[in-house]
Amino acid sequence: MTSVTLKEIQEAPQTTKDSQLTIDMSEGQLAVGEHRFELSVTDSSDNESRIPAQITVFIIDTEAPTPLIELRDAEGRLVESNRIPFGASFILNGARSTDTGGGTIASYEWRLIRG
Repeated sequence: MTSVTLKEIQEAPQTTKDSQLTIDMSEGQLAVGEHRFELSVTDSSDNESRIPAQITVFIIDTEAPTPLIELRDAEGRLVESNRIPFGASFILNGARSTDTGGGTIASYEWRLIRG
């Protein structure tokens, strides 16, 4: 079995003697979504396939995002004690939430669960 990096196959076609090719993602990843690969073969008489085979690979995001809330005062300053004076406005900030599974945060749903 032959192994190539994603960068190598992105930069140039890879010719191997092996029937299997491992795409090594240790130095970069394909984005979430659709990616098409193609295979042509040549026989021992040097005849090349006329129509390449193609496969579409769907990279999916199966990792749940991680929510993170910061409390800020009405002027946008971080409130580390989580204490706001009575009657004062405040900001709930979810901008530091992350998605490590290849996607991005698409929406934020806020809910008061006790109050």
